[in-house]
Amino acid sequence: MKKSVLLGAYQNLFTILLVLGIVMLLASFGKALTEEGRSLVQKEQAPEAQSAQDPAPVLALPQPPAEPIGR
Repeated sequence: MKKSVLLGAYQNLFTILLVLGIVMLLASFGKALTEEGRSLVQKEQAPEAQSAQDPAPVLALPQPPAEPIGR
């Protein structure tokens, strides 16, 4: 009797997880096809006030020291 109850519980758990997995798979396909929803990487929005003629600011790279350190 205990064995059949445990097997029934496992079967019900498997069925619930299978249905949940299928629903999540369908939702994933739906989001991929419609391109809606939250994405993991947020897209950067270009500032509206900056015109296309203004170049983007360039950051200067660090320069090596004039003399070697430790001499």
